[in-house]
Amino acid sequence: MFENIVVAVDRSTHAMHAIETACKLAKTYNSKLHLLHAPQIPPDAMAVGAGAFVSYPTPEMVQETGADTMEAAVAKSKECGITPTTTRISPGSAAEDTIALADEMKADLIVVGRRGRGGFGSLMMGSTSLKIGHLAPCAVLTVK
Repeated sequence: MFENIVVAVDRSTHAMHAIETACKLAKTYNSKLHLLHAPQIPPDAMAVGAGAFVSYPTPEMVQETGADTMEAAVAKSKECGITPTTTRISPGSAAEDTIALADEMKADLIVVGRRGRGGFGSLMMGSTSLKIGHLAPCAVLTVK
């Protein structure tokens, strides 16, 4: 039923529950598990006279910032008996990059925690899980 399962992860309790749930499903359906983490690193800004200079995170900074979270996610999935097929640390939007990975992997299911570690912007723009639910090309399971 589910050949490819994508899980959006962060360090939240709900994300760890999402990994556990995805692993149970992967065992049941002999599915491949794909993990994605999109660390949100705010740009640095500096006022210079009447202008401003904005410095955005480099790809290396994104990889370094997300490494611990991805290691924890991989460890959790292995603890549940599943070795992920794909692990990706992404520099973009968690929702959009999860959708892109689901498209790329031809996912049948996306599993995401209901509450993550989104910033203040998530209060104004809606949560990652809500965006994924609206944009997903496949079924979405939100885990609490």
